[in-house]
Amino acid sequence: MRLLAAAIMGAAAAATPEPSVAVAVVACGRLAGEALFGMCVRSLRGPGAFAGAIYALTDRPACAPATTTVVPVRVEPRCQQGASILYKQLKMRLLDVVREDVVWYVDVDVVAGAPVGPLVAAALAAFRDPATTLAAYDEAAVTADAHDRTRLLREPYHGGVFFAHRTRSARCLRAWGARVAAAIPAHGRAVKRSSIRDQPLLAATIREGACVVAPLPPATLSKPSRSTIEGGRYAVLNHLSRSSRLKGKRNMHNLTRAHLARLGADLLGVRGARGNWWAAPAACAPRGGDGGGDAGEALVLGCGDG
Repeated sequence: MRLLAAAIMGAAAAATPEPSVAVAVVACGRLAGEALFGMCVRSLRGPGAFAGAIYALTDRPACAPATTTVVPVRVEPRCQQGASILYKQLKMRLLDVVREDVVWYVDVDVVAGAPVGPLVAAALAAFRDPATTLAAYDEAAVTADAHDRTRLLREPYHGGVFFAHRTRSARCLRAWGARVAAAIPAHGRAVKRSSIRDQPLLAATIREGACVVAPLPPATLSKPSRSTIEGGRYAVLNHLSRSSRLKGKRNMHNLTRAHLARLGADLLGVRGARGNWWAAPAACAPRGGDGGGDAGEALVLGCGDG
């Protein structure tokens, strides 16, 4: 009888299909017109071998890579354009547009260096625990060279890569988004220069109990340093960090132009690169029709009452 019961349970498990998974990336404002947008997507398709849907949330649909499903974005005219925190609200609205069971958010300055299948499998395994509402990286585990260790206490989880579940993550993302939306009006027209960061607000959302996070395998995410670039040691995902590491010697990571050139060559096949290769103009072209996107109505971003 035990063998029969085990066989029945095994057959039932085998008959249960794996949840469908889609990637979502956000590229708005100046970033939408830069080469890094397409590089991120091509790395997921190429070295990453990801064959599922990739949604591109952008205010410049013509610049979205051809292999993506475009979700057009519009910022209310009264809001100050170009404020990155406005666009970061899109991370919390992914379940409004992605149809798959699990959505995997990836910052566009994160590129794949190896097949992503094992990482996706780890995230799906995390969601087998019914308490899990989000799968994300423990920031301390993936940022060994952090110069301000106190930041790791304020921002314990990496907000640039996470997996969300269609049914279980809704409350978590809604609560996180509410905190971001509430912080924006206080800065008024100075929001573009504000220091609002979504990661501390995620931490606060976790503390209030709205999110339960399962950690992703830290070995699958690298933040390139002088030693990892010189040794050619990359991971499944590599966070180039457009606001930090790609600034080279202008920050404490002290990456030279030679390091950045090698980074582009190793991970993205950028040869003979000069200057800021990641910020080169993207190849933008209408996607047929009026280039207005192909995932329904535009997502409209507001800026509160400020």
